Amino acid sequence: MSTQGTGALRDLTVFVVSAGIAQADEILDVKPESLVRMLDVNTKGFFFSCQLAAKRFIEQGSRGKIIGAVSIVAFRAFRILASYSANMWG
Repeated sequence: MSTQGTGALRDLTVFVVSAGIAQADEILDVKPESLVRMLDVNTKGFFFSCQLAAKRFIEQGSRGKIIGAVSIVAFRAFRILASYSANMWG
């Protein structure tokens, strides 16, 4: 049975997670609350998004792909992005 044109969603096959926030501060100027917010959005957001995708794959009874994309800052630190770099390395 075709769902084309009915507005029904099809199975999830690929999930790409790539969004995040950055804080531009010198390492000595990073405020604890700014770091906590970034960790909450980037780390927890990444994890729980992947968790939801995995649950969807299981519900569908199918395998899928989860692709995580990170910034270049995960591989090369930038002076005013110290907290973001540490978050991306994690």
